[in-house]
Amino acid sequence: MPAAERISLWALPSASDRDVYRPWIRHLARNVKNEFEPHITFFESIPSERSAAAAIGRVASETEPFTAELTDTRFTGKYFRCVVLIVRPEGPIVNLRNRLIGRLKESSVGDWDASTEDYCPHLSLLYGTLTADERERARANIDLTLPARLLVDAMCLVNTSKGNARDWPTLETWPLRRDGPQR
Repeated sequence: MPAAERISLWALPSASDRDVYRPWIRHLARNVKNEFEPHITFFESIPSERSAAAAIGRVASETEPFTAELTDTRFTGKYFRCVVLIVRPEGPIVNLRNRLIGRLKESSVGDWDASTEDYCPHLSLLYGTLTADERERARANIDLTLPARLLVDAMCLVNTSKGNARDWPTLETWPLRRDGPQR
């Protein structure tokens, strides 16, 4: 894999939940033209797609779909966290990320270590470089009732190397095990 490629691992909300958040992403991105699929990022960069895929697939086959709670709307100065919905950082989302870290460390992903990162699970609504006033206006115009719950029922690897999120191809998707409780 060329050094310039960045492969990200996302948790995917169910199709019906993606349909709830996709219009907000589209609306907020209308001026920056940088739309993306609703997702919760587990890792911004995985060093080896090939070795990671098998480990991710095993974890997905052992994991039941689960609900995550969206608790707050925030904005930051970070491009990929310009305006976000904060996911309560406890329970299944954190447990799944920790299991992924363990499996990815066992696979041949080299000396990669995501366990030292501060993990703030979130569902991004807007990517961009905006002033604090612009970010606050965008955040203030989001009319969502929080807290809200969404069902996470899949994970996917996405090549996030290209500048515009519209150009990011999904490399592989794994549904979470379906024999668990469904919403």
